[in-house]
Amino acid sequence: ALVTGGSRGIGAAIVLALAGDGFDVAINYRRDEAAARRTAQLVEALGRRAEVYAASVDDYDADRRMVDAVLADFGHIDTFVHSAGIASRGASVVDTDPAELERVWRTHAFGAFAIAQMVVPSMRTRPRGDVIVISSVAASAMAGYSAPYNMGKASLEALARTLAKEER
Repeated sequence: ALVTGGSRGIGAAIVLALAGDGFDVAINYRRDEAAARRTAQLVEALGRRAEVYAASVDDYDADRRMVDAVLADFGHIDTFVHSAGIASRGASVVDTDPAELERVWRTHAFGAFAIAQMVVPSMRTRPRGDVIVISSVAASAMAGYSAPYNMGKASLEALARTLAKEER
């Protein structure tokens, strides 16, 4: 399994649950290598293999390098979990810098899109392949002062629904 944002928080919990279910895990992180390595040690303590990969999921070229490295190290990816996420800065739509919208949307939606685009073709050759995206109640609640986050999570859910129809 490849888990983005897998070094800490919800992502680390997903990594450990997957390892507990028998998966070897590729752990993506953006900044905190020490946390990623600690999570990998916990996976190994469960008797599973773990490797860590630095990549900012909003960067297509970094995603490509990461996926290529995971495939070289593990041979295949059966499950991709997009858990990477960031918060927006809590401004109104009128006061939100467009760069903030792009920063948040690229992490949530673009990262999932890019990595799914890279891993799904090889999943088709396996007995099973799963793409899981971690969304938020924000995609339906649409609270004020959260447009970048709301839009990122809503786009992420749109991607998941589209993939479900395309990759039955």
